[in-house]
Amino acid sequence: MCGFSGIRTTRRTGSAEERRASQLGLRGAALARFADEWVVDIENVTPLVVTQYAAVRGKRLTELMTPRERVYPIDDPELARRLGTD
Repeated sequence: MCGFSGIRTTRRTGSAEERRASQLGLRGAALARFADEWVVDIENVTPLVVTQYAAVRGKRLTELMTPRERVYPIDDPELARRLGTD
């Protein structure tokens, strides 16, 4: 749990590819601010999902649009320790 009670963190470790991930959960005032202030646009991506799903079903995986993942560097040793990334 973070210092702010409206935000929860979850860490996942030991996946098949030995990746670690963090997930943030919002509630209370943080969730209200997210919904009312931080979200600036909502887009219907159904057509994209339909084409991506068709590529998966057809085993045409090279056609998939996937994000490039990058490691986010944490320069603060205390923050890295608190997040469990040290």
